[in-house]
Amino acid sequence: PASLARRHAVAGYITQLVKGALAGAKFAREGGLGEVLVVPFGSVPLRTYLPDGDNDLAVFFRKDAPMRQAVSCVVEALQQVQQGDTPSVFPVQDVFLVNAEVVVVKCVVDQLMFDLSFNTMSGLRTLTFLEELDQTVGRDHFVKRSIVLVKAWCYYEGRLLGAHHGLISTYALETMVLFIVNSRPLEASTPLGVLRLVLRLYAEWRWDLEGVSIRGPVPLEKRPGADGEGQQAGEQAGQQGEEGADKGDGGDEGGGQGRGGEQGCGGKG
Repeated sequence: PASLARRHAVAGYITQLVKGALAGAKFAREGGLGEVLVVPFGSVPLRTYLPDGDNDLAVFFRKDAPMRQAVSCVVEALQQVQQGDTPSVFPVQDVFLVNAEVVVVKCVVDQLMFDLSFNTMSGLRTLTFLEELDQTVGRDHFVKRSIVLVKAWCYYEGRLLGAHHGLISTYALETMVLFIVNSRPLEASTPLGVLRLVLRLYAEWRWDLEGVSIRGPVPLEKRPGADGEGQQAGEQAGQQGEEGADKGDGGDEGGGQGRGGEQGCGGKG
C-alpha cells in the first residue's frame, strides 16, 4: 500500500540521518561504535498500525559506547535539518528528547511521528512474539485483525488509547486481546466477536483488585514489585515495557526539549 511505502521511505531517510550523525561523531571516530543498525519495530512492521499511528525505530550500536553522547548527536542532526542548516529530503519538525532512564528521541518527519530508542530489545522481542503467535493461530491473520479492530475502536470511538495521556497503552491493549483469544476460543471466533468480548468482559473487570495477563487475572498484590523484595525488578520491567507501550498508535507527545551539540558531534555544534 502507498501508506506503508511512504512510511518505509521516511524511515529510510531517518536511518540515513542517524547513521551519518553517528559515523561523523568525534567520539565514534576515536573509540568506534561498531556497526550501527536501525531496526523498525512496533505496529508498522507488525501491520497493525492505524492511519494516525506513529513509527518506532530501534537504534543499536556497541553497548560500551557513550549512550548520552550518541543520542545527543542524533538529536543535533535532526535539529539541524529542522532548522534548515542541512539539506532535507523530508521536512523535520518537533524534535524532542525524552531524557528518562529509557531514552527516546521523538520527531515528526513528513507529518509522520517517529520514536527512536537506543540499544533496547524489548520492542523487538514483543514484535517477534506477536508475529509468531499470529502465524501459529493462522486463520487469515486472525490475531492481527482482532488487534487492529479493537485498537481502532479504542482510539477513534472510545478515546481510550494513549498511555502518554494516562489511557491504555498499545501493549496493554494487545495483552487484553490475547487473553480473550486464549481463553474464549469459541466466543472469540471472529475479530468482531473479540471486540464484543473486550467491551463486555473488561467493563466488569475488577481493576482495583486485578490486572490481566494473556493467561488470566493477576492479583495486584502479586504483580512484580508489589512487595519490597521484587520492587527493583518490577520497576525495570515496567520501564522496558513502557518504552514500547507508551508509543501507542495515538502518537506520543514528547517530554523535554532535546539539546544537540554536546561532546564530540560532527557538523555544526
